[in-house]
Amino acid sequence: MANQKIPYKIYLTEEEIPKAWYNVRADMKTDHRPILNPGTLQPIKAEELAPVFCDELVKQELNDTDRFIEIPVPIRDFYKMYRPSPLVRAYCLEEALQTPAKIYYKYEGGNTSGSHKLNSAIAQAFYAKEQGLKGKIEVSVSVSGAEVPVQVRADTERGIAFAEMPKPLFFETLDYEGLSLPMLVFEGITHVIAPDIGLKNHGSLQDTGQDAETFRVIKTLVERKFTSRNEGLPAAIGVMFYDTRSRFLRPAVYVRSIGSLFFESSCGSGSAALGVWLSRELRDGTVAYTLNQPGGVIETEVDKKAGEIRSITIGGELKLGDPMEFLVP
Repeated sequence: MANQKIPYKIYLTEEEIPKAWYNVRADMKTDHRPILNPGTLQPIKAEELAPVFCDELVKQELNDTDRFIEIPVPIRDFYKMYRPSPLVRAYCLEEALQTPAKIYYKYEGGNTSGSHKLNSAIAQAFYAKEQGLKGKIEVSVSVSGAEVPVQVRADTERGIAFAEMPKPLFFETLDYEGLSLPMLVFEGITHVIAPDIGLKNHGSLQDTGQDAETFRVIKTLVERKFTSRNEGLPAAIGVMFYDTRSRFLRPAVYVRSIGSLFFESSCGSGSAALGVWLSRELRDGTVAYTLNQPGGVIETEVDKKAGEIRSITIGGELKLGDPMEFLVP
């Protein structure tokens, strides 16, 4: 490929999906600091990790010697549902930066969670099932709109999994062609709710052009609003195209660092933002919404007291079967 231009997107085949995880600790040239027990500040022991991880993951967490750890076949088979994801050459960003560096990024919007979160969550669920763990399981995952990982609570007996999402920092409106669109600002991402606007390609991830143009207009208005207040621009901007009759949500997200705009299969923080807007008239109590999205269904629950948000929870159905099967939003 030395004499050819590198393509914008590079794809691997399913047969080229890695068969092992790489353990960087085994290749470190100097001894790394051990994981400390936050209570005793002493090197943590396997039995102290047991309440957090299942047995196999405890072994992996403390493994300092094996460079590669085999990925079980059922996990690799599940990965094929959304992997391999394309490696994208950011030619436009390179040009804008006038840099000799070659910049690449991985697009993770094609899987059902809209990001890399499933890579770890699927493995954790698999090992927990292999160990025979039942009942409530808790894992940490990274999500947009949150500075720290959120805790996902899975109840395997009830077949559901939920995560409490961060609350918006504040709520305001955005003027768009005579309409006042709800705008919710979170840590790291700002979401605009666009009820009954766009959705020219209902139920599809394909960009029809019209919806993309609507998104660009709204994105520009958001940036102008922040600039007019001398505030830094959001790291990411989401537009939640929402059909109020069918409760169908089509998320679109722009990430500033890579200049990307993608129509995603689902959006966790966007679902939380939409739930907040839908519950705007609720003063006290809890209300739940079923949000259909291209990648599946996300349940959003908002709890309020005296008009103040106490919690926002998203989640839905989780099934583990034989052979390994997962149904996730």
